[in-house]
Amino acid sequence: MIYILAMRTFFFLNIKNFVIKEKLSAKKKFLINLFSVIGQKRS
Repeated sequence: MIYILAMRTFFFLNIKNFVIKEKLSAKKKFLINLFSVIGQKRS
C-alpha cells in the first residue's frame, strides 16, 4: 500500500516538473519570437 502511494506521489511530482519545464520553454520561445519580430521591424 505504501509502495503504491510512493509511486503515485513520485509520478505526480514528475508530471508537475514536466509541466513547469514545458511552460518555461514555451515562454522562452515566445520571447525569442517577440524579439526577432522587433528586430525585423527596426532594420
